[in-house]
Amino acid sequence: MINFVHGGDGSSGGSARWQYKVDQINEFLEPYRRPVGVTHCPIVSGGRKAANMSEDISCNFDLNSVAKECLSGDYGYKAGSPCIFIVFNNIEDWSPYSGTNKSTNFTTDDNLSDRFVNVECNPEHSFDTENAGPIEFMPYQGFSVMFFPYKGQKNYLSPFVVLKLAAPTHNVGISISCKLVAKNLYHESDARFRTEEPVPFIPFTVFIE
Repeated sequence: MINFVHGGDGSSGGSARWQYKVDQINEFLEPYRRPVGVTHCPIVSGGRKAANMSEDISCNFDLNSVAKECLSGDYGYKAGSPCIFIVFNNIEDWSPYSGTNKSTNFTTDDNLSDRFVNVECNPEHSFDTENAGPIEFMPYQGFSVMFFPYKGQKNYLSPFVVLKLAAPTHNVGISISCKLVAKNLYHESDARFRTEEPVPFIPFTVFIE
């Protein structure tokens, strides 16, 4: 549940005050703003790191690819149009494969994803669609494959996607479900879809007062 009271100076609303959310985002972004021991990873055809780059290298996450409104100030929380950060958990030795989430057997003979682990985010019901308004994705609608696989690299920066709710309805709960898309992730018809890492299902509810 993402619950906060918009407007004012961010000090009212107890644990739901918007300044509390802003402080959390500031803390999260600190290592991205002042990266240590990371490398600008040149991208070759297909979106991956150059073949001659060691897997021990930690790639820099380019904040310049994210709109400024989601990188500074109150991140849209004061106005009630928040930037929501979705972070990919560090799953060791996992790389995405091209295709939709598996409903049949998957083999490593399939092709690795060529650019992104795509993210699909949709309101759960028709009234959620009406209340959510437009959803914007930054910097892309997915996680760049240059951050995979994670092998415990020192100073590793987890990739993230920012969802911007530009004009959500206030004082009503808005349920949104996001799904990661890759062939080596479970299909929603499989019971492991919600339990086995990396979990491709990311549900959340937004309530803006």
